[in-house]
Amino acid sequence: MQIELPSGLLFSRTGSYGTVAHSLLNGALLACREANETSGIGVRLLPQIRDPYEILDNYATAIQPFLDQDTHYSSTATTSVTTSKSSTGCSWRSASA
Repeated sequence: MQIELPSGLLFSRTGSYGTVAHSLLNGALLACREANETSGIGVRLLPQIRDPYEILDNYATAIQPFLDQDTHYSSTATTSVTTSKSSTGCSWRSASA
């Protein structure tokens, strides 16, 4: 039996970061496809794509369905930001820091 796992992908594919976000989305979709094709653990990732259209207020609206249905999600911030892993998850710091 295979478990289907909704996997949310939040990428703003319009505006000034559209080209970069489109590439990131393609990479995430490729990773899902490869995981589905090679996974021997009985889990199938079901990508669900949302686009906040580069409007800051739309990010909360776009991600809410993922949270409501307990979807595992990947969100991007395609700006000059880097991530570092902490004991509580991901923390953000400015690239200039």
